[in-house]
Amino acid sequence: MKKLIALVAGLCFVTSISAGECTVKVIYPDGSARSSVKVSACINSGGFTKDVLTNSAGEATLTWSGDRDVQNIYVAGVKHEGCDNGDYVTLTK
Repeated sequence: MKKLIALVAGLCFVTSISAGECTVKVIYPDGSARSSVKVSACINSGGFTKDVLTNSAGEATLTWSGDRDVQNIYVAGVKHEGCDNGDYVTLTK
C-alpha cells in the first residue's frame, strides 16, 4: 500500500510540472499600475489562454496546460513579445 501511495504522489508531482504560468504587469508610461485591462496569450504549438483582467496592482497571471512557452501576449488586444514559463513580465501600455 505504501508503494502505491508514493507512486500516486509522484504522478501528481509530474502533472504539476507540465502546467505553464506567466505573470504580466501592465503599467502606464508614468509607472502607475493599470487595473481591469484584458490580458491573454498565444501559446507556442497552438492554443490561447483564457482572458484575465489585471488587478489593482496591474497584475494578471496567465496559466495554460503543457510545458510550453508563450509566443505572444495580448494586452487590450495589442500584441507584445511572449514570455517563458515562470516569467514575470512588465509591459507599458
